[in-house]
Parts: sequence; C-alpha cells; structure tokens
Amino acid sequence: MRKTVVVIGIVFLILLTIFYLYKNSQEPTTSPQITHKDNQTFTESPTKITDSVSHNTYRLIPSYVGYAYVYPNEPITLTFYWCYPKDFNSSTSVVVSLARFHEIYDYERLISINRSFSDYIPLSITMNFSRPNYQYNFGANAKRTLWVGETVANESSVFVDLTVQVANITPKDVPIEFGHYSSGYISFTKDKEVIVYAAEIRNPTERLVEILNVSYPRLLIIPQYNISLLKFGILNASDASQVPTTPPEDLRMVLSPHERGILVTYLYIDENVQGFYFKPKITLRIGDREMVVPGPPFSYVRITEPCNTNS
Repeated sequence: MRKTVVVIGIVFLILLTIFYLYKNSQEPTTSPQITHKDNQTFTESPTKITDSVSHNTYRLIPSYVGYAYVYPNEPITLTFYWCYPKDFNSSTSVVVSLARFHEIYDYERLISINRSFSDYIPLSITMNFSRPNYQYNFGANAKRTLWVGETVANESSVFVDLTVQVANITPKDVPIEFGHYSSGYISFTKDKEVIVYAAEIRNPTERLVEILNVSYPRLLIIPQYNISLLKFGILNASDASQVPTTPPEDLRMVLSPHERGILVTYLYIDENVQGFYFKPKITLRIGDREMVVPGPPFSYVRITEPCNTNS
C-alpha cells in the first residue's frame, strides 16, 4: 500500500513538471512586434512593462500633443488605448469623441478588436479638414463613453493639444512620391528617448530634388513639451522599417532623378510626453522651385503600466 502511494506521488510530480514546462513555453518573447497595414509599419518597443500593478483600469491613454500638415480632406487618425479588463456583453457600446468628431464602437466591433498591447483596447477616431490654407487648433479633451444599453456606465478623458494646418495643394500637385512608412511606435519605457520617423521617398522626375526642411512648427511656439527635432535627411536603405535607431553620419539631402531613399527624422521625446502625433511639413527644392508638401503620419504612444486584468 505504501509503495502504491509513493508511485502515485512520483507520477503526480512528473505531470506537474510537464505542465509547468508547457506553460512557460507559451510565454511571449521580448522581441519587438511589427505589424503591416498597406504602406504602414507599426513597431512595438523591445522594452517590456515592468510594473505589475495597474492604476489605469478603465482609463483612456495617452494625452496627445502634436502637429499635422495635411491636404484638404485628408483624414488623420488618433489612436487611444483603453484599459478595460473585462468581457463585453451584447448591449455594450463605446463612443470616442473629440470636438465635433466622434467614432462609435458597437458590440460586434468591440469584440473584433485585438488587445495586442498589454491587454489595452485600441480605440481610434478619424478627423478630416476641408478648408485649404487654414489652421485648426485643438486644446480639448478626447472622451471615451461606455454605454450599457441606454445607460452611461463609465467615462474617461484625456487632453489633446493638436495643431492642424491644411495645405492649399493636392497630391496631384506634388512631383515626389511617398511609399512604405513607419506609422507609429509603442514605447514601454518611462525614460526620455530618441525615436525615428521614416518614410520611403521617390523622385520620378528628371530633376534633382533637395530636402530643405522637415518641420514641426509647434517646437518653436510650445517648447514646454520638450520635443526636439535632432536631425533629418535621406538614408541609403530600401526598407523604412529597418533604419538605425541613432542618427547616422552619412545622411544626404538630394535625390537624383528616378532615385529612391528613406527620409528619416530623429526626434528627442522627453519622459513627460505620453503621446505625440507627427505629420510633418516637408520643404523641397525641385530645380529652381521650392514647395511645401505634407509627409506621411506618425504617432508615438507611451504605455508604462499594464492593464489590470485581475479586476
């Protein structure tokens, strides 16, 4: 009898060990995740969240500061991340609003969202502006409202400080072409850091194209956010998702006829910046003519706490 008990105990320990090894083998790796959508690449920081306790439950993050130079009626999208560590029921819906814009997420749309970034739910709102040669200034709260049936169950908001300038040209007026670009970066660090904006640029013309400036005018008028443009230029590379994280010395400013390269811009982000939207104004010289064109969009989001899935 005693021998039988010992044998059963040994078998139980073996099964427990196998289960433990299997569970550990399912843990995610620490390498960055890169997702592709059309011409866009969205990158996740290789640094993982170290906090084990969340104070963000039911909150919306981040607070955005930013600048966008757009064509008339060109949409721009801000993506927020909502910590909601529960399952939805069929009567649930969410509304995201900013000024006169709003986005509705019904139950079917909510359950189709992939909670890929530390269990946060990405909620986006799309805006467009039609008046050429006009500037819109937003200093308002973006609000997330959770509805259960016809009852407001929960609300949260974050501040958005965004300047949008609308160009007086259309894409048909621009002789250069943009291809694949880095559309965003998720950071999990609490420290200041240098990030890189990268977009493939092509010169289909018979003339030289010189990059004179990649600008973010708000750097001059609102310095308290401590965002600095460090360096820009054209990199000899073929993929906008594979660029060095530190500014190289061999950046150039000129594209020859029918040449392509990667336009890179290195930006310093202070530790107090939680969200940054960047759609730059790019000044070119083509032959003896200067022109200003909108660049592709980029967003930076800092997530430093996990979404509390134990609530």
